[in-house]
Amino acid sequence: MEFVQRLEQHFQLTLNDGQKEAIAHNEGPALVLACPGSGKTTTMIIRLGRLIYDEGVDPSRIIALSFSKAASEQLQSTYRTFFNAARQPEFGTIHRLAFQMTRDVLRDEPFALLETNESPVQKKQLLTKLYRDIVGERPTDDTVELVDTYISKLKNEMIDPADWEQEEPFDKASRIAAAYEEAKRSYRGVRLIDFDDMLTIAEEALRDDGFRKGYASRYDYVCTDESQDTSLVQHRIVEHLTKVHRNVFIVADDDQSIYTWRGASPRYLLELASVYEDVSLYQLRHNYRSGKRIVDVANRFIEKNEERYDKAMLAAREEEGAIHLETVTDERAQLEYVASRLVQAEELGNMAVLYRNNRSSTMLAHELARRGVPFQMKDADDFFFTHWIVRDLYAYMELARNGANRSAFETIIMKTNLYISRKMVNAYKSSEGGTDAFDTFMRANTLSSQQKVGLRRIQTTLEANVDRPPVEQIRAIRTELGYEEAIMSRADLFGYRKDDLRQLMDTFEQIAEEASSLEELRQLMESLQQTTKEAKQVTRDDAVTLSTIHSAKGMEWETVFLIDLQEGVLPSFEDAEDKASYEEARRLFYVGMTRAKNELHLVSLSTMHGKASEPSPFVAEVRYMLHPTLANEKKRRSGTVRSVPKPSKKERAFTQEEDDQLTKGTRVDHVAFGEGVVVSRTGRYVVIAFSGDTKKFDAHSLLAYNLVTVFPKENEKTN
Repeated sequence: MEFVQRLEQHFQLTLNDGQKEAIAHNEGPALVLACPGSGKTTTMIIRLGRLIYDEGVDPSRIIALSFSKAASEQLQSTYRTFFNAARQPEFGTIHRLAFQMTRDVLRDEPFALLETNESPVQKKQLLTKLYRDIVGERPTDDTVELVDTYISKLKNEMIDPADWEQEEPFDKASRIAAAYEEAKRSYRGVRLIDFDDMLTIAEEALRDDGFRKGYASRYDYVCTDESQDTSLVQHRIVEHLTKVHRNVFIVADDDQSIYTWRGASPRYLLELASVYEDVSLYQLRHNYRSGKRIVDVANRFIEKNEERYDKAMLAAREEEGAIHLETVTDERAQLEYVASRLVQAEELGNMAVLYRNNRSSTMLAHELARRGVPFQMKDADDFFFTHWIVRDLYAYMELARNGANRSAFETIIMKTNLYISRKMVNAYKSSEGGTDAFDTFMRANTLSSQQKVGLRRIQTTLEANVDRPPVEQIRAIRTELGYEEAIMSRADLFGYRKDDLRQLMDTFEQIAEEASSLEELRQLMESLQQTTKEAKQVTRDDAVTLSTIHSAKGMEWETVFLIDLQEGVLPSFEDAEDKASYEEARRLFYVGMTRAKNELHLVSLSTMHGKASEPSPFVAEVRYMLHPTLANEKKRRSGTVRSVPKPSKKERAFTQEEDDQLTKGTRVDHVAFGEGVVVSRTGRYVVIAFSGDTKKFDAHSLLAYNLVTVFPKENEKTN
């Protein structure tokens, strides 16, 4: 490894044994598992350079593939830092390579890319039309996005059309997908393809030996980066390219796979030996980014996932680093906690505020702008300000002010629990206008007595609340008028995530707290929209970064705030009902933690949107890792002397029998809350009723950290 030693001396590098072993890999398949901050890019690039400069491989015979254009450009930039750009391998994305193949396949057929200006129709426009044709009503923007994501998932996971219906997020989604594929085959004499079609067309073409040889013969070595984000169809393309020489170098971290919702296939990595039987496995275990404490806690946290390679992350730095656990009273206190620290910061460019959902950034952006704190946004919630729920709530308030507002009435009337049909709405639209939309609607239709009473109740409730502040009107609409219940009943039908809908309503309600009138609320919303729009266009070194955890992947900052760490958010209640989703939520939390170099703030709330709220069970796990004796200290301060289990500083393995015991009716003794009874169990979540209180926990955490003693049931005592 004289070549590597010369590089170390010249660039003053110190490569660890794991990096050197991966760099030394020559022939055959290899999987490199790279933990956060492990220097994987440097490792990849030096290996490429070694093949070219030390082994004499022609650089044109090597291709390095990434998922995104930005990642590919970063690889190329790093290569040029070490080596001569005149002798570099081919860098690109899998999509770019697939597009080359697609052009070859369709060289005699006119085609257009749906996502470009050259297309005779835009993708959103086409999906909207097909939805209306099949479902019979106009879709919302997020419904169109849901259909788009669903179709993309079908292609990336290579799901057989016969099974599309089993995967659909709502009724008739598979019919929309089939109609979409049919419409693209010949749209006004032109074949339309989207970015996912490039992948499927390329993969199908590569099954032909002649076509495959034409491309596979170009490359003797293939390297793939961030492969935990790669979908099954993309993995298959790589398989075809390396079928003969099998010189594939796969760099990934299964613990950072957070894109299964768009088709990423982390399981592929776990089963890689079934594809490449003689695959060599290398591990980059040393984290050069974060302080010891952050690395230690993050490592112990992610080890709780079961579907992963058995590995441990090690701290390469001597500095400890700090983790701050902060539980604030409410959203306003959270804004104060974060903003007050940013105001005092000297280097904002080294700080970031991360969150799961974009809507967490709306009020934060407003607060930072108000305080004059420069910030930039990796992404912003473009849908929020024009979302149909926001439009609905506006419509209710407008109707309260003007009962003759037909447009507002038409917006809300089918989103009640009064079983109003489209036919009834059309009859109303055809009727002559009057001074009262409710009266006009009832004259235009034959309604049941229940519907009439329901309409009058809506009308009188709106009139009674018209002079109240917007936030109070919104609360009345959600609860007294049953809007939230009506929306939740439609969620499953149209494939909406209930957690997302609730958070959107909560966010709008939170914004409304600052407005004294509807006009002021509209002005505030317009100001927030403009603020977020401008922040997306800003790129500056002296600004704090606001970003979702997804968009922050691959980045790092000295100080990181993770906010809105609540149960129902991260993980969501829906995550808790499915093991795979729950493990992905844990990976997302892990990715957020490992963005921090020296200081990590985990911020939770005790109340959210005026209601009691529990911190994320993930935060509870971190708390017990940092303070394993905290629960017993609380118990001693309470003056209650009992025989309680001793919390474990490290996770322990628990049996399936122990897990099965935590079911409804089981009596338990919790180290912090005392004796209680399990009242429900959903997936990994268990709800326990204590004296005067009910709390929800991750059952596996309770067992793994020895936080509960389970009392035998009565029938077990007598056996």
